[in-house]
Amino acid sequence: MLCLSPLFRRLSKLFFIVILSTVTHLSFAANTVEQPSMDIDGNGEYDALTDGLVLLRGMFGLDGDTLIAGVIASDATYTSSADIELRIESLGARADIDGDGQIDALTDGLLILRYLFGLRDDALIGGVVASNATRISVNDIEKQLFDTMSDSDNDGILNINDAFPEDATETVDTDADGVGDNTDAFPEDATETEDTDADGIGNNADPDDDNDGVADGSDAFPLDASETIDTDSDGVGDNSDAFPLDATETLDTDSDGVGNNADTDDDGDGVPDGSDPYPLESKPPIFTSSSSFSVAENQTLIGAVTATDLDTTSI
Repeated sequence: MLCLSPLFRRLSKLFFIVILSTVTHLSFAANTVEQPSMDIDGNGEYDALTDGLVLLRGMFGLDGDTLIAGVIASDATYTSSADIELRIESLGARADIDGDGQIDALTDGLLILRYLFGLRDDALIGGVVASNATRISVNDIEKQLFDTMSDSDNDGILNINDAFPEDATETVDTDADGVGDNTDAFPEDATETEDTDADGIGNNADPDDDNDGVADGSDAFPLDASETIDTDSDGVGDNSDAFPLDATETLDTDSDGVGNNADTDDDGDGVPDGSDPYPLESKPPIFTSSSSFSVAENQTLIGAVTATDLDTTSI
């Protein structure tokens, strides 16, 4: 029985990969912002025959000229072995595709290379996922690879580096409280996110969030400094409620003492709400005519308008 050493098996797989790489490859547009990225040579593309192979070589422990020979794109930004080694090192745990806590050429390296060659589904993961991996399904592996090479919200930050990959307004969550630093009033304090009255005390600790002089516990509108009481419990503060003692009414557009809900002519223009195209605005009558008409030359009188008021008498 023929027994192959582990080193021979590893080199055999590497030889197979190099042979395969001469046959076909795919490339993907890469993010151009400087950040940890699998576009190792920095030419703006993810390419199996450059980035994929140089990553695999790095995972096998190659360095110096043996790391970069023949696998750096002609339009690469990074061409020296020192730069390439630093860019591979900057990936850190991002290169642990199967999530087993190890960066391994025969698992993570092959997954990356296969993905860049366009392999998907079982052809992507077959035989190259570690036995102690935390990402073992095709979906999990493909998502991890996609996130290392994609910027879903087009904010210039790759998904793998973005705490909010679907939100272009946020990228960092320093205190890991689920609120992005751009929105978080206290980006370094996980216990606070808002400061409604901008007094430097977060709402969780502040006894009067809107600083209106009424403690939050006694304030019907603790985040609105213009309101504190809602006597009729209709959701509208007494200061804004035209009928603070009547839960069925809040507005009186024409100030006639009858709330809009009960008033049949809210704007008091003499036109019932059901027939008024602008029931909350008192506007002049609207006149309509045919879209076009003609008159004789030099004619000065082109027509007459008759209008009636609500009691149907001519005006």
